[in-house]
Amino acid sequence: MSFVVRNLQRSVPLSVKHLQSHVSILMNLFDLIESYSLGVICVSKLRIKEMNKVYRNVEGSTDVLSFPNHQDIIPGQLQIESLGFDNSLGDIFLCPSVIKQQCVEDETDFQNSLPVYVTHGICHLLGYTHNTKEDWKLMFSKEKEILSAFTQRTGINCIPLTSYSNKYCLGDNM
Repeated sequence: MSFVVRNLQRSVPLSVKHLQSHVSILMNLFDLIESYSLGVICVSKLRIKEMNKVYRNVEGSTDVLSFPNHQDIIPGQLQIESLGFDNSLGDIFLCPSVIKQQCVEDETDFQNSLPVYVTHGICHLLGYTHNTKEDWKLMFSKEKEILSAFTQRTGINCIPLTSYSNKYCLGDNM
């Protein structure tokens, strides 16, 4: 199958080719490249703020939102047969403005941090959540596994998004 990366914002320059390369590697690491598709869309701070309010009833902008096409996926147990004819996992919306601000605060490289956010988003598309401590542990473990393999393959040191702060742990279902 395939994936699409679109940059619909102009506030923060980013390399779409670089992001496409990272998404391809991540899909391989998640073992998704052959059978599934997804979208990664970069949007403005205003657009993600609107989406956050409409779809999550949460005020303010955020770094990543995921919109899974399938609601009944058990984390770690995705099977193509269970999806029927729709092999699209869903879409991940990134807000480069928010991510860049977080990178400045964390003193991390913006472009090389994007795989962390994509990994977090893919985990949500695959049914992982962080609504409870047990859910958080499961999602953190998956993010850590994928990002460790990503680091080995690319040399880019990535830390799971669920490890950054409590804001990503409990009840913040993206």
